[in-house]
Amino acid sequence: MEDLQRTEMAFPVATVDGYTQYGMTLRDYFAAKAPVDIPHWFETNYNEIGECPACVVDAELNDNPWPACENQNEINAWHEKAMKIRYFQWRYSYADSMLEARKA
Repeated sequence: MEDLQRTEMAFPVATVDGYTQYGMTLRDYFAAKAPVDIPHWFETNYNEIGECPACVVDAELNDNPWPACENQNEINAWHEKAMKIRYFQWRYSYADSMLEARKA
């Protein structure tokens, strides 16, 4: 989605030759202004990090939603990374929605 709206500057500076392209993009600006609280309906894509490497699904209970976990430190690290991904995906999803609304 590399169009003008994603690369348009939030605060362009007028010069003799036109506008300079320094600083944050409008998309970055909208992402920074996204609400802090992530709505319950927002779906995060965790494909970037995959499943928690320290967890193995219980072989006896294939439908067990809670895997048998082996290493708590790895699990904590995975959950921390997952929370960061959710936080930034929400912000840029919000920014993309704001850019779409500007087209209308």
